[in-house]
Amino acid sequence: MTHIEEESGYLDSTMGKMVTIQSDIENAIKEIYEVLTIAGNESLRMQLAPKKPTTNRSVPWWTDELTIRRNRLNAFRRRYHRTTNNDNLRPHRETKYLYDKARYNIKRMLHIGLIYKGIAYL
Repeated sequence: MTHIEEESGYLDSTMGKMVTIQSDIENAIKEIYEVLTIAGNESLRMQLAPKKPTTNRSVPWWTDELTIRRNRLNAFRRRYHRTTNNDNLRPHRETKYLYDKARYNIKRMLHIGLIYKGIAYL
C-alpha cells in the first residue's frame, strides 16, 4: 500500500467518523470543505512569476516613433476608406494614405534591419 493510498484511507475513515459522530451535518460539511481547501492550497501552491515592467512590445526593434507612425497611418487609411461620396477629396486622401504607408514601411524596415540608411533616407 502506497503512502497516498494510506492517506486517502485515513481521510475516508476520518470523514466517516465526523459524519457519524456529529449530529449537525452542516458543520461536518463545512469542516470537510475547509480541510479540502487547505489541502488543495498546500498541494497546488502556485508560484507567482516576478513582476517585470512590460513595454507591450513583442519585438525588440519596435519604438515609440513606429507606434506614432502606425497610428497616423491607420488614421489616414480610415479617412481614405470612409470618403466614399466626395470624388474630389478621395484621390487626395488616397495619395496621402499611400505616401504615408510607403514612409511607414520604409521606416519599419530600417528598424528591422532589412534595409540600411545608405540605401533609403527619410
